[in-house]
Parts: sequence; structure tokens; C-alpha cells
Amino acid sequence: MTEIKISSVSLTKIIRLILFGFIFVQLFSFGIFAQKKGKKKPLVKTVKTARTAVSPKVEQVDATALRNLLKTNGKPLLVNFWATWCDPCREEFPDLVKIDSDYGEKIDFITVSLDDAEELNTGVPKFLTEMKAQMPAFLLATQNEDAVIASVSKDWQGGLPFTILYDADGKIAYSRMGKVKIDVLRIEIEKLIKPDPAKSVEPKVVSKVKFIDESELSKIISSRKEKERPLFINFWATWCKPCIKELPDLMKIQNEFESRGIDFILVSTDSIGSMDERVSVFLQTLDVTMPSYILKIKNKDTMFTLMPFWNRVIPFSVLYDGGGKVAFAYTGIVETKRLKSEIEQILPENLAKK
Repeated sequence: MTEIKISSVSLTKIIRLILFGFIFVQLFSFGIFAQKKGKKKPLVKTVKTARTAVSPKVEQVDATALRNLLKTNGKPLLVNFWATWCDPCREEFPDLVKIDSDYGEKIDFITVSLDDAEELNTGVPKFLTEMKAQMPAFLLATQNEDAVIASVSKDWQGGLPFTILYDADGKIAYSRMGKVKIDVLRIEIEKLIKPDPAKSVEPKVVSKVKFIDESELSKIISSRKEKERPLFINFWATWCKPCIKELPDLMKIQNEFESRGIDFILVSTDSIGSMDERVSVFLQTLDVTMPSYILKIKNKDTMFTLMPFWNRVIPFSVLYDGGGKVAFAYTGIVETKRLKSEIEQILPENLAKK
């Protein structure tokens, strides 16, 4: 008989090769993108903090309850099916928590665990606590898991994680079996939460600022006799701090009274060198909608004749009745209550009652 001798060094090499091959096979067979249910993996480790997290409540649901959960309620709905034994599920969960933080007020987001029922109050809430997840959490308990999976989506073969996004009408807008690409998911969500142009509020129309001289201003005032509409004029300037302080209150008064038969205009006393662009930009910034002008006096005597009661100090407000006569004039910031009272007295609807 031939005797075969194996040195201790050779034996060690053989053992190492066998162990290396075993480890390689295990790594190769490891599910990266989606994982079927199998032996449970240990929960992901997290860094302990001084604050003790409160375990979230996980509600158990059956197939019927799940169908109700998948119904939208006026918002897009994001659903993530996962399990604590699923490595890709655990790996993507921090990104999903961030999605919930960023879009929580614009979409509904729930998670549905496919763990065993025994994990309802143990493994599942423990993992969610570690992830600091705030999304409503459920655990599916059913005798026929395959039937439920098929009812959720034809594109889901049971692998986890599975993420599905419904639009506000309950139609599937996006789904993915395996770890989501977070940037893609964000894009799909953004598509659903963009404002509907048909429902958007019409922007306020800001009138273009025009130049006006004393003669043109006089025509606007005298036209009250024909229109029988009172007129409020405010003289101001972009450099005048009291004027700027007063403008928001004047805008509120305009919104309150304009529909009741009175006109409002603004007349800027900015120097001509400022041109209309500076004044226009300033008014756009404040969303001012009153017809606006820049005063360009040609004849000071004519202007004095038109308004002998104005000493050129601003802000200056003057109120004309429906006949073109001065009903009220004030230099400085006019008190809101006082101005409203003066306007009420000359409104056509109130004059008709007298």
C-alpha cells in the first residue's frame, strides 16, 4: 500500500480554500435588490442617544383592511411593503423616513410590514423606533399572502421591499420592487404635488406707472361729476418712509371699498430722474394694484389753483365726493378708522339713503 503524507502546512491551505469558497458562495447568493421571505436577520444597529425613543404603535390588518388603506383621501399615497428580515428594506428605510419628513404634509405615507404576527409588538416597533419613523405603520396578517400581493399590483412578484405610489385619484403613478432610487421617487412625487394651473389663484395685476401733469390730474378729478363716483388720491414718494408705512393700510381700504363705488389712485412725487421704472418696481414689490402716476408739474400756478390746501408735504391724502368737491384732506399718515368713516359718508349707496 502506498502511503500518502500530507504536511500540516498543506492541510492548512486546503482548509483555508474551503472556507474561502464557502464565504464566496454565501456572498454571491445574497439578495441585493429584493429579498424573499426567509431566515430573519438581526435588526440594524443604531447609535444610542440620550433621549429614549417611544415605540410607535403598529396596527395589524387583514386583506380587507389593507384594501381600505390603499384608498386615497384627496392626496397622493405612498406605500412601502417591507419586513425586518429583509436587508434591502432596512437599508433603504432611512431614505424613506427623509421622504416622509420632506413631503409629509403633501402626501399620505404608510408602511406595511410582512413580518410574522409575533413581531407586531416586538421586532417591528423596535426597528421603527431605531429609524425614528413617524409614518403610520401596519403589519399584514393573512392566510393567503400571495393573493394579497397579486391584488396590490401585477408588477409585484412578492419580493421586498416593494414601493407603490398612487395619485390623488387612486391610480398607480409609480411602483418598484427592490430598493427605490430616492431621486427617482422624489421626481415622481413632485409630479403629483405640482399645483393645478386651473385651480391656481390669478396673480394680482399691477398697473403700469404713467406720468401725469396738473391738467391731466384736473380732468380726472372733474370727471367725478360725470361718473358720480368719489375719488381718493394719495400723494407719496419712494423715499418717504411715512408714505411707505401707510401704503399697506391704503391697499386694505381699497380692497374693502372699491366695489362700493369709489376710485383710488396713487400719485408719486418722485423726481423725474427716477422715471417710471423705479416707482413701478417698488409698487410691484408691494403688490399695489391702484392706478399709479408720477406727477410732472408743468405750471406751478395751475397746480396751486387745483390744490390750494396742499403745502407739498407728503404723504398727503385727499378725498373727493361724487361731484368733484373736496370732502376730506389730510397731511401725514391718515388714521385708518377716520378715513373709513369719511369714505362711508360719501359713498353713493349711503347718499341715496339720505
